[in-house]
Amino acid sequence: MRALAPFALLVALLLLVPYGTNAVLAEEPPAPKEEPSPPTPEEATPETDETEPPEETVLEPRKAYVEATQAAMELPRAQQMPARRKAAQDWLARWETSGQTADGMSLLYLGRLQQMAERYVDAAASFRALLATEETPETLRAQAATGVAGLLSNAKSRKPLTAASQCVACVESVTAYLTTASGQATANLRANTHRTLGNYFSVVNDGDASISHHMRAAVLNPSLATASARSVLREMMGRTHSMEGYAPLRAGANAVLAALGALAQQNLEQARQNLATLEKDGAADARIRSAERALRSAERGADLQARYAKPFAMMGTDAPQWTLEHAFGDLKALSELKGKVVVLDFWATWCPWCIKSFPAIRDVLRDYEGKDLVFVGVTASASVVYEARYDLDDDLADRHEPGERARAVARLARGNREPDPEKGIFAEAEFKERELAAIQTFIENHEMTWPVVMIDKAEPAPKYALMGWPHAVVIDKQGRIRYFKSGALLREKPEAVKKFRKVLDDLLAE
Repeated sequence: MRALAPFALLVALLLLVPYGTNAVLAEEPPAPKEEPSPPTPEEATPETDETEPPEETVLEPRKAYVEATQAAMELPRAQQMPARRKAAQDWLARWETSGQTADGMSLLYLGRLQQMAERYVDAAASFRALLATEETPETLRAQAATGVAGLLSNAKSRKPLTAASQCVACVESVTAYLTTASGQATANLRANTHRTLGNYFSVVNDGDASISHHMRAAVLNPSLATASARSVLREMMGRTHSMEGYAPLRAGANAVLAALGALAQQNLEQARQNLATLEKDGAADARIRSAERALRSAERGADLQARYAKPFAMMGTDAPQWTLEHAFGDLKALSELKGKVVVLDFWATWCPWCIKSFPAIRDVLRDYEGKDLVFVGVTASASVVYEARYDLDDDLADRHEPGERARAVARLARGNREPDPEKGIFAEAEFKERELAAIQTFIENHEMTWPVVMIDKAEPAPKYALMGWPHAVVIDKQGRIRYFKSGALLREKPEAVKKFRKVLDDLLAE
């Protein structure tokens, strides 16, 4: 045991020495570490952890467009458009100092950002650059064409394009593309482009070009046949209001209606086949319900085509007499107005565009005071009646502002619904009483100083070729129908108002 003692002492000493080739035993403690000197004011950093986000080195137009749109969607509706515009303007300022360029998809979204920033001439240049590049994929060219056509058809963007003499060049670019484009994948995009160009030519009073583009839209997408028919008939209806011009107008209209009717039937047959195929293959209920909705829509479209010939058939014929349900004033029958030019203005309390027509009607009545012209407001009973205060006229001037909205005053208890006055649901007799009272208040609040009548609710469409509200029928001094106007008469569309006044002037001079 004594022989092992020196060996044990040696082992203990080795365990106490730090491991490593350079390790040494030092009698003095190690020197303390040197503290760093305090930073100078210039080197001092803020105490918070907040730092500026790194600058984006590669600017992506598509990403910027999506982010601006999504951020705006989270705001109240009245703030969305200004927010999108500001975001686009800020991003474009960065883009222009970055020295970067765009092509393909990036160029498409650059154009959309420029449009969002209301830099319409720049947006048109971006879209047209895509159209002019043959290497651009067909889908991108189709979207660029739609973008240019949209700029042309919008009054706000068309004005600067006109000032910069760009409208003709834009039309030529889109027309050249549409002439050569093909492929089923872009058929719907091209159909929408044709429709939008049709709207543009309507504004610049080129009726033939407008009709041609609307017809092409319907050929590319038969589901647009009904909408195209409305636009085509509006163009044709504005061509003449003379007795001599009605015969050729009818002939041209019937040819157009026949073509559009065939397209509507084609769409209907396709919808039927699609539904039958889905049912046969045992498709999911959701797909079948969607196909059923498409079929109902196609059926309505086909039914509407038969009604579109009605206005032309009625041109120059005696205006039908209405069945009076209630008179809000002294006027009872249309026959009382023989010897005057009469405008029947069809409106409803639930129709905002009807209300928006009232200021222009007031302007016309003021300017034609003392002449043989009478406006008659014509309405019909509905299952809901609304009230709307006078300043709704101004609220509707900017649809992005929430403003005042029409409020339901009474609802008719229909079907198995029981009357519930606390919820504003009434049996027929009490509903009718409240409806008449609400309309009278409505007339007063909207300063409708012209006669107003309520006619049998079954009569507007079949008797007066009404296919939408508002709707105007112009009758000459002999009591014959001479003109139809579908849609609102708006102060902010002076050309349309001027055309309507021309009709009134001609008929008053007869």
